[in-house]
Amino acid sequence: MQTDHIKQNEVAAAHVQQPTRGNRLRYFALVGSAAVLLLGCASGAPPSEQQIAERLERALPDKNLPIYFPSFIPQGPNHVGGVGVYQRFINPSKKTFKYVLTEYTAQDRVLETVVSDIGNRREAGTKAVGPYAYGQETGVQKYEALWYNGSIKCVTMVRVTITYMDETRLVIDGDEVKRVVRNGQTRSCI
Repeated sequence: MQTDHIKQNEVAAAHVQQPTRGNRLRYFALVGSAAVLLLGCASGAPPSEQQIAERLERALPDKNLPIYFPSFIPQGPNHVGGVGVYQRFINPSKKTFKYVLTEYTAQDRVLETVVSDIGNRREAGTKAVGPYAYGQETGVQKYEALWYNGSIKCVTMVRVTITYMDETRLVIDGDEVKRVVRNGQTRSCI
């Protein structure tokens, strides 16, 4: 499954027009474009395993990571208080991902954990459906309205569960989450 560059650019372009979110989305689009270039979604023959390994070595802080999230950011609130997450990840593992479940908590502007006004949940999650092969980068994935609470300004990644094609699972939680996100920052705010 290759990164859909057109869809990624449409998602970024559709939201850059909103001045209150413009700077954050331009940054997100810039980081996304850099990762796409770095990981090589160029036309032509698919890259060799050696080329993928070299690109991953340049893109990742640790070549032994099971997954890497170069970016994730809260999105919203929308007109009814729905807050979601934009996220991207890279598969540096030799095993193909079948699913990637990412769980988040949400915080207000003073960093207090808040609950959703609908469903009364503290944690909410995303589910990326693969397959995601070795070296593959997802592009921007947009998950809308994970919570309904207009006071949400930040999200914190708390757990990642990878299900591989052979049905084995890897759960990353606690301090291990810091290893798989950019600069060890598990929280992202708008």
